[in-house]
Amino acid sequence: MIKQLIFTGIILLFFSCNKTPVEIKKDSKKDSIHVVSKTYVQSVFLTEIARKELVKLKYFDEFEKNMNVFYHSKPADIKFNAKDLSDIIFKIKDSITVEKINQPDVKARFNILYNETLRLQDMSTINTITDDEVKLKIENIIYAYESIIAKINQVFMMKANEDNVDVRFQAPKVLKDSLPKQEILKTEKPTKIKNQ
Repeated sequence: MIKQLIFTGIILLFFSCNKTPVEIKKDSKKDSIHVVSKTYVQSVFLTEIARKELVKLKYFDEFEKNMNVFYHSKPADIKFNAKDLSDIIFKIKDSITVEKINQPDVKARFNILYNETLRLQDMSTINTITDDEVKLKIENIIYAYESIIAKINQVFMMKANEDNVDVRFQAPKVLKDSLPKQEILKTEKPTKIKNQ
């Protein structure tokens, strides 16, 4: 009975450790790719006011489509499409014609996003880049994109609020009764001292 238990234990141990080191490496690689290829959730969206204004902006639809890829693609696909994204961002940042967003703070955000995509494009040519580094770069690009959307929303909301508020600066009307009365001091003429 004891011999049978020992024999069964050895067989179970043998089958549980049956994987070779090469197979273990393959499995761990699959797991790391699976973790990196997670989908991201977009948390900032264009408001309707901003979207109506941005219809006039050339390349913006193409820019949005390219950015939506970042939320659902694998790192290998994203690295492959990095050049397309950097090209479209270059075109859009240099052709901003909508006056309200043609401001330094909006352009600076586009420049940050452009620089991040250029770095990703460089990473796609380097074989030693790890999946974690690609994942970090994807998160930076998504963060830069959402900061652009948030700033554009803010610009158009401020403009809408300014248009809805009728502010006219006028000097306030003052009633005569509300003015404090000033007492006029009577100045007495100096009297001449008579010589005696």
